Amino acid sequence: MQDDTTKSGAIARAAIAKSTRSRFFGDFTAARKVLRSSSVVQGGVGIQTLRDVDEDDVTMFYLDGKAHQKRRAAIAPFFTLKTITEKYEPVMHRCADTLISRLAQTGAADLGELAFYYAVVVAADVIGLDYSDIDWLARQIGSIIDEDGGKRPTKDFDDPDLLAFFDDVVQPAIDRRRKEPTEDIISTMIANGHKDRFIRTEVRGYAIAGMATTREFISMAAWYLFEQPNLMERFRTGSDKDQFAILDEVIRLEPVSGVIKREASEPMEVAELGPVAQGDILGIDIRKANLSEDVVGECPYAFNPDRENRIPAKSGYMSFGDGPHRCPGAMLSIHETRIFLDKLARLPELKLVSEPQLSWFRPITSYEIKNMLVTCEKVG
Repeated sequence: MQDDTTKSGAIARAAIAKSTRSRFFGDFTAARKVLRSSSVVQGGVGIQTLRDVDEDDVTMFYLDGKAHQKRRAAIAPFFTLKTITEKYEPVMHRCADTLISRLAQTGAADLGELAFYYAVVVAADVIGLDYSDIDWLARQIGSIIDEDGGKRPTKDFDDPDLLAFFDDVVQPAIDRRRKEPTEDIISTMIANGHKDRFIRTEVRGYAIAGMATTREFISMAAWYLFEQPNLMERFRTGSDKDQFAILDEVIRLEPVSGVIKREASEPMEVAELGPVAQGDILGIDIRKANLSEDVVGECPYAFNPDRENRIPAKSGYMSFGDGPHRCPGAMLSIHETRIFLDKLARLPELKLVSEPQLSWFRPITSYEIKNMLVTCEKVG
């Protein structure tokens, strides 16, 4: 048995150990079978409180069956490789250039803050929010994230911060798109006949899915590059393929979201697990699944971007899920992370000042990296 030398492994295991209602497992093959099964529904924290709620008040991420498929199909065109490279990569380059230039001018910054601003802009462009004032929008998004131990990623509907987000950010975007539709998710929802309440709910979900998690991925990948000078050099001088391979290995060992839960909607049989009763909550330990030697090869704890495996490049292994609920923005996240870090890695005298701090964000079973101060040679 190899030692777990990952950065987030210990905090993730401690969080999983506190969850007593779920039947946890980490076999990759079993995880794939469960996530692709029609005999399970979403089973994450807080989902029980949403079962009887009107669909217009529930984000796509918590739905199942035909309701989920319909919403998923509507947004699928925004996350194809062609759309990402042709429409969103220019946005990524412009925003990353602005933020990296800001770092170069000041000589120091919190990398997590820069990464969040960057993720906010990219997601806002996909969704259809106004990001002409990056700092203001990032503050608005940050204010709705529930950091007080709640059961949901964002604050409750009656929270003043969330109501302000709806009124000051989302509603003006909806009003603009009703007058001048363009190629974004809000315009698509309007074209499909959805009401404002529905759109506000959906945008609320994207605030976490497309912003906070990408911030953590960028920060964790940067942490690995800072700690391994040879890896930093390979990332800086290597091809796109090299960079994607490095990011794939980071997300394999350090999945941002550590657990995926499903509830059995009927009795089922999974060879690797045995009988599963209706109502059982199955908890997939993503880290363990990503360490399955039959999938990733020998020495699964070793950081090895060159490992030969049967998983396609830029897959994220099980880190983005699988089946009908696999993260729709997985490819977008990997591409935006590569572009940001490519520009960051080229700054002269780039250094990580001190060890960042890790904490656990219970609503989406994910780690959070804080106090990641970086410095570089100051220009101008």
